[in-house]
Amino acid sequence: MNVDSYHSCFYNKIHVADAFDHLHAVVEPGQFDLIILGDVLEHFTKERGLALLQTCIQKSRFVLLNIPIGTNWPQGAAYGNEFEAHLSTWTTEELDQFPVADKRHFKDYIDRDFSTYLYSMKGM
Repeated sequence: MNVDSYHSCFYNKIHVADAFDHLHAVVEPGQFDLIILGDVLEHFTKERGLALLQTCIQKSRFVLLNIPIGTNWPQGAAYGNEFEAHLSTWTTEELDQFPVADKRHFKDYIDRDFSTYLYSMKGM
């Protein structure tokens, strides 16, 4: 968990929980307008990350995903937090299998790939 005081300036409600467990156990389909997975999926194993993304798409009108792409993003525990470790790598081919409403691909300051996806079941 990496929630700082400034986050309350952007969000009116912050859920502090294991995203996978919370979304599977508590959230009803269509409960949210938008779920933001900002640098989240890479912190799950591939299997749990895929299940989390699918669940988010089913339970929200839109899902905004920011994610590093490829293997050039190794990271262990950081900031004294073991949950900061990257447990999986992702490709655009994998992420394109979900209902993409829009996407953008970028390079960071040292030429690593990352992407922003907007997913939606709306209209499908």
